This record gives sequence, structure tokens and C-alpha cells, in this order.
Amino acid sequence: MHPDVASGMGGMRGPLSRRALPLMLLAGALLSACGAHPPPSVSVPADTVAAAAGDPAFARMLAGFHQCRYEGLFVNDLPGQVATAPDTDWFRAHPGAACGRDADFYYFCMDESYRGLTVQRMALPGTGGLPSVALYLQQDAATARSILRQQLGGGFPPSPASDAGTAPELMADPADANRSILVCTRTF
Repeated sequence: MHPDVASGMGGMRGPLSRRALPLMLLAGALLSACGAHPPPSVSVPADTVAAAAGDPAFARMLAGFHQCRYEGLFVNDLPGQVATAPDTDWFRAHPGAACGRDADFYYFCMDESYRGLTVQRMALPGTGGLPSVALYLQQDAATARSILRQQLGGGFPPSPASDAGTAPELMADPADANRSILVCTRTF
């Protein structure tokens, strides 16, 4: 594993804890497929990210994210069908937000706000994929943690709740220490 990825996995217990695989895949995909924010290999059309920060549809979609409740946030990519974004108001209003894909996740570029944090990208699983959703934040981990404490009363470090899939985990972005990732990985 790349040392930057390993350092971004702080708090892992044992060689492969229950959340290790999804976090490694998210971080590894970020390093290999994206490398920077926004990913250099991905062009985002100007009208794709046109939503103003603080879009109420985005806030509604992530209302339960601080408890890893995000029903329906996956890409329907069943065999023989065209892959479709989640059926939410936000995704219906931003049909061109898709900005990348790797073997495990679909990426959506945006300029949105979640609890005072700037969300630039979201990683979603496909149908039957790993039950992880990640918000790629513009703020570094220390700043994001401070804002989350003010907004939600917690900084979301690695914890038994994040291990159990009932709280997200905030980690430094292995590709850019000036940014962070808020990841929810629910149990299978």
C-alpha cells in the first residue's frame, strides 16, 4: 500500500478491519484515478457544477449522513442496464455531475455545502458494491473537524461507531493534505 494511503487510514485496527477494505479502495482509487482535486483526467463541464452552495436538495439528501444514513445513494448499474445516478432531487437537477468511475466507485463533481464544509466530489458505490459513500472536502482535516464539532458536536475520528457504520470517519485526503474526506461505511 502506498505510504500516503496508509497514513490516511489512521485508526485502523488489525491488518484488515471491517472498514479497512472500503477505505483502502476509496483512497487508492483517489490516488490512482484522480490524484488531485478535481481529477486531472476528468473534465467537468461548466454547467455540471452550477448549483449554488447550500442547495436545499443537497442538504436533504445528506440529512442523515452524520449517522451514516444515506438511503438510495448508490448508482444503479445492474448488468444489461444503463448506469443511473441516485434518484434524488439533487441528482435529477444535476444530470451531468458524473465525473469519473473506477472499478468500485462512481464520482460526482460538485460545489456544494455540507454542514459548513465545501463538498467538491462524492464517491458512490454501484449496485451491490461496497456500502461506502465519501464526501471529498475542500477543507483540511483539522479545519473540517473543527467545523463538524461546531455543527454536529463531534469531529468524527476513527471510533467504534465508525467501525459499526453508524457514524462517518473524517480522514486527511491522501492525495492532498490540504483537503479531507468524510467517509461512511455501513456494515454488510
